[in-house]
Amino acid sequence: MAQNYEMEILAQPNIYTNQNRTIKLFFSEPEKGADKDTGMLLLLAGYGGSATSNVYAKMRQLFADAYNLFTVQCDYFGYEYMQNSNPEVISTEMIKNTLSDAELDLLQRDYDKYSHILSGKIFFQNVDLNETRDSFNDMGLMQAIDNLRAMKVVIDIVESNGYKVNPNRVYAYGFSHGAYLAYLCNAFCPELFTAIIDNSSYLTPYYLDHFRESAGLKDGIRIDQIISYKASEFLQDFEILNLPYLYEQFSNRSQIICFAGEKDHMTPLEKKKAFLNHVDNTIVETITDSRIDKVCFHSTFHGMGADFVELFNYAYGKYLASEKTKNKKRKAKFKYENVKYNTSNFQYEVRWEDGIPMLYCEKII
Repeated sequence: MAQNYEMEILAQPNIYTNQNRTIKLFFSEPEKGADKDTGMLLLLAGYGGSATSNVYAKMRQLFADAYNLFTVQCDYFGYEYMQNSNPEVISTEMIKNTLSDAELDLLQRDYDKYSHILSGKIFFQNVDLNETRDSFNDMGLMQAIDNLRAMKVVIDIVESNGYKVNPNRVYAYGFSHGAYLAYLCNAFCPELFTAIIDNSSYLTPYYLDHFRESAGLKDGIRIDQIISYKASEFLQDFEILNLPYLYEQFSNRSQIICFAGEKDHMTPLEKKKAFLNHVDNTIVETITDSRIDKVCFHSTFHGMGADFVELFNYAYGKYLASEKTKNKKRKAKFKYENVKYNTSNFQYEVRWEDGIPMLYCEKII
């Protein structure tokens, strides 16, 4: 079984407040140890997922051994505000807003006798996550640079022990927001990734201008929690978070393997294909009703109800397994270059300082 490691590392200082930070890093090493072919896989959880959840802990171990990879994850900036762990509460106001006067009257007369009235109703609970500029779901920049730092720390650990990570076998795999972050990581370090496996990334963070609705149950009563994130208030620039805008500014070198459901409500299929048609080295697999096999894919909506393990196995077997035998120019070592991106009002730069990626943001005067 793969060896698992957990540690706390220095993170990117907060670009919004300059506050120093640390993050938790998790990685697994193949049971047999590293050899010249051992690569690296960055796993990127989205909403409702985290590095400590059972499914991701399982994937780190499974993929490390099955595919000879160091598997890496981190608790990136603001991940704690993306979970499904807010307590469900039914307030008096929620009841009044949902029930009719007659139903309220019956409950007030005899709650135990008439409590069945609450069944079948949907109560909406507004949740305040108490985000501040010191700590919030920024939906992109800080989160991506944290993941790159996590990868670089593991690469350095491996090399300090006399081994190497094969630079021709470096992959990122993400679902929804996690897949979106994979695109940002690729833009911030264009020479790093061999391939990205994208399950339902959107083109710009969906919850910048949408409420997040999370369904739950309390004592058999359905409560839909409504969350409005502070990123739309705290961020000064949204252009940098738009993938078509960002990807116009560099030449993509990574193989992008995209899986998109034909009924994805977060990113219409035609928009996703239009974006990737203008990006080099891309493959799009459209999941239609005929592709629902109840093994890998269970729907054609956002996320496709995909089994994370089965989808990676499928993508790797079809597109990446023969990577080592392809006749193409190979990288002898990792290459880290500073990159710059401009928007209408800001300039962004990732600088490699003492072997560590640092993100800088400056307003254009």
